[in-house]
Amino acid sequence: MLAMRLIRNRKEQNFIIFSDSMSSLQALNGFKLELDLIQMILKDYSYLTAIGKTVMLCWIPSHVNIPENEKADCAAKSTLSLPISSMRFPACDLAPHVSKFCMKEWQDIWDPCQGNKLYAIYPNVDKFVHSCTANKYRVIKPTTGGYQYKSSLSRRDAVLINILRIGHTRLTHSYLLSGDDQPVCSACQSPLTVKHFLIECVNFAAICSRYFSASSMKDVFESVIAQTVIDFIKEINFYHEL
Repeated sequence: MLAMRLIRNRKEQNFIIFSDSMSSLQALNGFKLELDLIQMILKDYSYLTAIGKTVMLCWIPSHVNIPENEKADCAAKSTLSLPISSMRFPACDLAPHVSKFCMKEWQDIWDPCQGNKLYAIYPNVDKFVHSCTANKYRVIKPTTGGYQYKSSLSRRDAVLINILRIGHTRLTHSYLLSGDDQPVCSACQSPLTVKHFLIECVNFAAICSRYFSASSMKDVFESVIAQTVIDFIKEINFYHEL
């Protein structure tokens, strides 16, 4: 805005405005008219071009020791000591800050839950939330490019993958409702858990090696194709037990 005002009062006809704010330039280029500030700048730009002035906008990288840009940064930072103005700004500008604050609060609540089965697979709340909203099957993947469903996965198989990820299945946890003792692995007599038959049980190790190699539950649900996990479950005869 200040640059536009300076141009308005100058006699020269050709101007270049340099900015290190890529997002601002993209907003101007995309005509994001829902933002009041963008409307004001575009209005000034239209007026200047109407009176015969040429104004070009040019992006420059920040923090690369360009003297003029460093001076502009210092001048901008100096305004932090000035009184708060009554200038209006769109509420959407607050959204990233609110989101960041909420994520931090949720992470603080989640961090003490390291004994939870899901924590070993998904320690970061923000990646949990983003992946939930990005995938139509609500597949939780800790990093971009991680665990994916195959497009041919059936509804039952999709549900099965989800309950394996959670770690609570009919085979491993129905004893909590029936009042029976916790089931144990028939081969090694260890407590029967999802983690046990997926990556720990020596009785299934030879079969498992033909499908995938994983040292943790996170590896299974991040790196192994879902259909491969399903095929392994079928071969160990647990498919209809879970």
